[in-house]
Amino acid sequence: MRLSSDGYSVGVAASRLARIGFTLERGRIWRPGNFPTTDKARIKATRLAGRAPRIGDPSGLYYLSVGKGLTVIGASGLSGGSLINTGVALRPDFGRLRDAGWPDEVVSDGLLLEGLKRVEPMLGVAPVSVPEQFAKFAGMRRAAKASGYSVQLSAITISRRPGSNAAGVMQYACRHWSGCNVGAKNTVGITYIADAVDRGATVLCQSRAESISKIKDGWGSKTLPLLPSAP
Repeated sequence: MRLSSDGYSVGVAASRLARIGFTLERGRIWRPGNFPTTDKARIKATRLAGRAPRIGDPSGLYYLSVGKGLTVIGASGLSGGSLINTGVALRPDFGRLRDAGWPDEVVSDGLLLEGLKRVEPMLGVAPVSVPEQFAKFAGMRRAAKASGYSVQLSAITISRRPGSNAAGVMQYACRHWSGCNVGAKNTVGITYIADAVDRGATVLCQSRAESISKIKDGWGSKTLPLLPSAP
């Protein structure tokens, strides 16, 4: 069976289900050093979806899903949104979840908190050691001071020293760039999906699962390749 999606939830599912022979499928692989660093390269790696005309590379890194009054930016690739997000990892305020209408059975049974406790070491969640080295931090601190607020330092999923992460993948240390082309960021690909591969999962990139159906000896799926658009 193939899981077709992106992001943290599918990475965790692949890691767990690989123990009973499941496989994962989604996106293309973006390795350290391959991420676009110029405006021209970023535009080339962007596609439009939703209500907008569907243009751009279907396996491009960035996608803009244009809706009615709302546009969402996301990432396509092995690791999903963790490829481009800032790596900030804050625990939710359970009181606010209740106020927002989350079922009390979900918020209060202890399993959500237990899940967070398991995820944090896998993703290397830890406070920023030298926040002053990030240009964004200095700018946000000035903005907060001008508004009469203080800056709260967030825990992030970025390695501050070289070595193996929780999945056994070697990483370089963070160089305090805006974006990571050195592999210091603990994306889903080098944590949960790496663990899934170690446990027997098959990763199919640049493909899309069209359907899944019951067959004689199990389950089968129809998968289409996502080919880059012509220049």
